[in-house]
Amino acid sequence: MGELNINFGDRKIHAFDVDGTLMSGAVVEHAFNEILSDGQMRLTDGEIERILSYKEIDNNEYIRQVVQGFSEGIKGIPIKYLRRLANEMSEKDVANIFPEMQAILESIKDAKEDIVLISGSPRIFVEALGRRLGATVSDGTHHYSTQGIIHQTRPRRKTIHEKDKHLRSICRSLGGQAISAYGDSNNDIPMLLSVPNPVAVNPLPKLRELAIDNNWQIIECSREN
Repeated sequence: MGELNINFGDRKIHAFDVDGTLMSGAVVEHAFNEILSDGQMRLTDGEIERILSYKEIDNNEYIRQVVQGFSEGIKGIPIKYLRRLANEMSEKDVANIFPEMQAILESIKDAKEDIVLISGSPRIFVEALGRRLGATVSDGTHHYSTQGIIHQTRPRRKTIHEKDKHLRSICRSLGGQAISAYGDSNNDIPMLLSVPNPVAVNPLPKLRELAIDNNWQIIECSREN
């Protein structure tokens, strides 16, 4: 286990990965497909075909390609369009939250404790989802804009590979302590190791083995709502 000392005050904080943990699929995938269907994705037909070709071969690589394609494909798109789309999509994404996870989120809110979302999906979409879920903090991949136009992606180091450090930073800023964390993949392991109550949700093989070895709670959610 980790140091289990993310404690900067009395507020009780519960951290959640989003993609695959709160819902089946990835927010970034949903956003990519919506922008693609709107004809707004700034990628060539060949680039889009290459990305989509991974879907039936390797889902993890497919999502990785979608993340990269999304960041490249939205350059030059107005931020207002993305904000409107994020708000519309968040309504759909909320409807796809696993019932088991929805119940946990509701219990945390009933206890007046804090929900934090930490995701590799685009921050603008994660924030929109977080507002609907009543999250105190929602963060993801940052995309910069100048004069209302997207032009650059912030490195995803914190949200993808260092979720534990990101959670520590959030707890410090809120003046609280990390009580639990929920995740489904290897990227979530550092965050899960850093809290006293780690929960593996529909875990991938490596995380499942770690959860079993350490007697962590495992939640199996139905992938059909």
